[in-house]
Amino acid sequence: MTLDEARSCIDREVLYLPPGGSAESAEVGVITSVNHRWVYVRFGTSAACDPADLTLLSPVQARRREWRAGLRGQ
Repeated sequence: MTLDEARSCIDREVLYLPPGGSAESAEVGVITSVNHRWVYVRFGTSAACDPADLTLLSPVQARRREWRAGLRGQ
């Protein structure tokens, strides 16, 4: 993801995979803001992330995640 892409996707969900991280270390968060270098993502608390470590979730992926979370909550 680029900074320009992130600016156009504020309030959308992204997948964060830290450099050298495995699939188990991946987290899903929501883009809250972007500055000249960092994308700020809320994972419960906000964190500054390198945009190269982020992948935008499609609306379908986001809905599927919400649906699965609802099933686990029942």
